[in-house]
Amino acid sequence: MSTQFWIKDADGKFDGSLPEVPKKGYVAEASNNENVSVVSNVSKAQNVADVKKERDDRIISDERLVEILKALRKALRFSKQGDILRKFGIDPSLFTLEEITAMVEMFVQYRKMQMAMDLAKNKVKDPSVVDKYYHCRAHCIATRTGLGGIAASYPAGYAKEVADLFKNAFGRGTIKGGSVDDRIIASIKDSIGDLAANSKGRLGDPRISCNNVCEHLWPDSVSPEIRDEVDTAFGV
Repeated sequence: MSTQFWIKDADGKFDGSLPEVPKKGYVAEASNNENVSVVSNVSKAQNVADVKKERDDRIISDERLVEILKALRKALRFSKQGDILRKFGIDPSLFTLEEITAMVEMFVQYRKMQMAMDLAKNKVKDPSVVDKYYHCRAHCIATRTGLGGIAASYPAGYAKEVADLFKNAFGRGTIKGGSVDDRIIASIKDSIGDLAANSKGRLGDPRISCNNVCEHLWPDSVSPEIRDEVDTAFGV
């Protein structure tokens, strides 16, 4: 069917000038299926881009996250409570500065883990093997912010495992294959390892860095250059 015979009416809509061409408010059928496919794919790509942009607008940027973390670390050196929390709209009576800092520290390590997994996707069979290292380091760093950090580390660690269990059960987590029962069992086994890594981080020798405490948990199958690249990208 021809797509070339169109006129634009005063109302701004197009109207076909031949009887067989669709009338106002419709887009004429393309002259072949390939054109239809191209138009459809372009439309889908635009929709995906719009959804991604909307999601990115909602999620805090890594640059902003680093700024917040640096501000919290600086405040932690000079103050234990108060004005710095109010700056972020947090009631100081709800959380201590150590707890807030610890939660942000853990969140940064989670973001690093996701970035490392993305970088390792084309290099190893299972990029999720890096997660134990980041679990360990997250809770090692968090507990070193003070008593509030230790207090925040435990519930945060268990909450993440519960959330992962539900995501894996519905096939939306890192464990996707098999039946629901298979995914739940695999998720529980993975959570046991994650919780052990959390504990390793919390109980690490405070005289050495968290990187060294957790070093043995970095898998041999993944180049340490990926870890260094992620650390450099964040700058913290």
